Order: sequence, then C-alpha cells, then structure tokens
Amino acid sequence: NLTDGVNASSFATEITGYLTQNDIDQLKAFDLLSMKVANTFLSSLPGTPIIKDFFGNDVKPVSNTNALQVNGLIIDMIFPYLASFDLDLNYNILSLTFSEGVSISGFNVTSIVIQSTFNTSDNHVRLQSSYLISKQDGFTFNISLTP
Repeated sequence: NLTDGVNASSFATEITGYLTQNDIDQLKAFDLLSMKVANTFLSSLPGTPIIKDFFGNDVKPVSNTNALQVNGLIIDMIFPYLASFDLDLNYNILSLTFSEGVSISGFNVTSIVIQSTFNTSDNHVRLQSSYLISKQDGFTFNISLTP
C-alpha cells in the first residue's frame, strides 16, 4: 500500500505525482515487483477513492483481481552506495548503512576491508571470519566481528 505522495498536476485526465521515500523503498524491497511491465500492476482499495471528479463523484476503484497494467516503466538503474559505517570495538559490531534499501542475499562480508587512511591500504584488515547478524533486507546491516 502506498502511503502518501505529492500531486504535481491538476485539472487533467492524467495525474503525475511524486512517491515518498518510504513508498519507493517498499517498492524496491520486493524482487518480483516493478522490475518489468509484466509484473507491474495497480489496484485501489474499495471505500478509499483515489480521486473525485469535478462533481464530487468517486473514481471507480480498480479491483486487485482485475488490476491495471502499467503503460510505461523506468526501472531503477541508480546504484546504491555505502553512505556510512559505525565500528563498535566494545561489542565487536560493524554497522553498514547504504543510500537505499539493499538485498541481503549474496552479501559478501569478505569483500570488506578496514584501512588506516582513505587513500591507501598499507595498514588494513580484510574481514574473513566475521558474519552477518542482520536477517532481512534494508538500509543498515550489522556484522559481528569475530574476536
């Protein structure tokens, strides 16, 4: 269910709006949703009209058993990036925060290197035996560093 958004046009048969970040993150969290035209449909909840016409008539709901297929779809082609990280050496936890929600499947802890400066790897440690604590997709993942 989409939660909110901003209407960007008025007095037309076509409405363009902006999705909230929360709604975008939910759309991207499902592997088989909004990845191609064949798996992108829209329905509306009965009793909660999308909009009314100029005479106050509710727009007829679109049933989830007869959902409307998308006309045009631009898939997400923007790569997420590591936005920040926290390192807790008291509890041996490394927390990684990404720019957008990412999938936990295929997460490779051994690709992570902690180094002493931003532009060299002279003094560094590559994670080897650490393991992922987080169990679901999201923005932030916690890794247990094996002492």
